[in-house]
Amino acid sequence: MICRAIHAIFHKELKNAFRDRRTLYATFIVPLLLPVLILLPITLMSHKAKKIQEKPSKVAILYPERFPQLASDLASSGKFLIVGTEEVEWALRGGYIDCALRIEKGPAESGAAEVLLIFDGTKEESSGAADKVRRAVRQFSDEIAKQQLEQLNLDPQILNPIILTRQNTATGREMGGFLLGLFVAMIAVMGTITGGMTLAIDATAGEKERKTLEVLIASPATRKELVTGKFLATLAMAMLSVLLMSLSLILAFRFGTRILAQFGEQITTELYLSADTVVLLFLSLFLVASLVASVEMAISLFARSFREAQTYLTPLTIVAVLPIVFMQAIPSNPPGWIFFVPLFNTMLLIRELFMGIAETAHITSTFLSSLVYAIAGLHLAFRTFHRESVLLR
Repeated sequence: MICRAIHAIFHKELKNAFRDRRTLYATFIVPLLLPVLILLPITLMSHKAKKIQEKPSKVAILYPERFPQLASDLASSGKFLIVGTEEVEWALRGGYIDCALRIEKGPAESGAAEVLLIFDGTKEESSGAADKVRRAVRQFSDEIAKQQLEQLNLDPQILNPIILTRQNTATGREMGGFLLGLFVAMIAVMGTITGGMTLAIDATAGEKERKTLEVLIASPATRKELVTGKFLATLAMAMLSVLLMSLSLILAFRFGTRILAQFGEQITTELYLSADTVVLLFLSLFLVASLVASVEMAISLFARSFREAQTYLTPLTIVAVLPIVFMQAIPSNPPGWIFFVPLFNTMLLIRELFMGIAETAHITSTFLSSLVYAIAGLHLAFRTFHRESVLLR
């Protein structure tokens, strides 16, 4: 009988949720648009950067007579279109040139030649052109130094007395897991809050606003059964939203790395999730979603209308943003106590699971603390639902 009543409430809330456009938008539309919102900027930025590097940039050279060899080398490289102008700032603002190179002092004078690179840092075309000019000038400078050393019968290698190479000890899985795990953790925590929020509000404050909550209270179902059914429905919608968001982000990561590789970016990340890792990810998200769903229900019960409940739950969204903001400040080897802090522990554990370096102590601390918080949140919802002063406001 108890299970039947809980199932009836659970079924009713889900049925109402799928009839509500607000719930469908928050649960399905946003996760489906997530890959596009992530891939589109990456694709456009990569395509634009490649296009800037490939096409000739419009460069103005001021006082080329002071260093004719440099001006001739830039003009003959095929990478630049030399434009004559004296009003550099006006030409930059109007887009007539991408950057300018002013030769302050030529090599014939005492000391090294001095050149000034002028560009507009607010424009991508100008910054990209300046970067091309900088590399070209650097290459020309190295060629001159090499020729001068050869004339003195010296080995040009003395210009590079130290050869520095880099070795990344992180594996491909750790690199991919670090990048993807960070984003998945952020999206997952936000998804647990936004995914079930609409249903939690509608199942509590919405019922009060429609004057149907009194009918449910007068039904044969007990208060505990009502809360359990509504809680499970809220939890189901939150988990559905989180899973859709996580899968969408993983797909965006997979296709995004392929797109970047096509544009010449060095993508060395890889991702592998074992069955055990997937189970641990699901359990960690399930526990944090349980905590969020119960707290959302308890807070929404204090509201008289749907809109008022949305106002009450706004600070909860702000609280969820705090871990996202401070994730960058947390050291790579976080202290053990932080895995007892709600939301922080789940986000850090998700990142470690994606990287494949999760420690048993971190998993145990996160699961035990999250379980205690979820039980406490559900207990708060039960107590709130038994207060007549709250239900009949």
